[in-house]
Amino acid sequence: MTTQTKENLKLVHFEHREWLVRLNFFKSELEIFEKMLGEVAVKNNATDIRSKIEHFQNQFLLQRHRLLEVKRDVNKSESAIANQLMDNMAAWDRQTVKQEGDLRSAINTFDYLFTELKKEFKLFLEKVY
Repeated sequence: MTTQTKENLKLVHFEHREWLVRLNFFKSELEIFEKMLGEVAVKNNATDIRSKIEHFQNQFLLQRHRLLEVKRDVNKSESAIANQLMDNMAAWDRQTVKQEGDLRSAINTFDYLFTELKKEFKLFLEKVY
């Protein structure tokens, strides 16, 4: 028989709020990067630079898509918490939810991959400016 680890509802809610703030920040960064990439594209016609521009356009699209998926999953989990609270709001600080290891892992993976892409993009910008 498997037992499911539980986490304090209040702490999970706090963690969700933190994740959503981070994801919104990443979204803002993506918008800035896309604008910078557009500026590079206007000023550069070299084939090797064009291929890098296309690479980053594709990566930014993939990251934007993944960000929206992760954000949707966090919001879905947050909705489940809200539904649980409707049943017993008085015990909000003592309630637990199923451990969210998969969602936490998705956030950490996204964070890592986005950070690596950001480093790669900054190196690219250093070369073209």
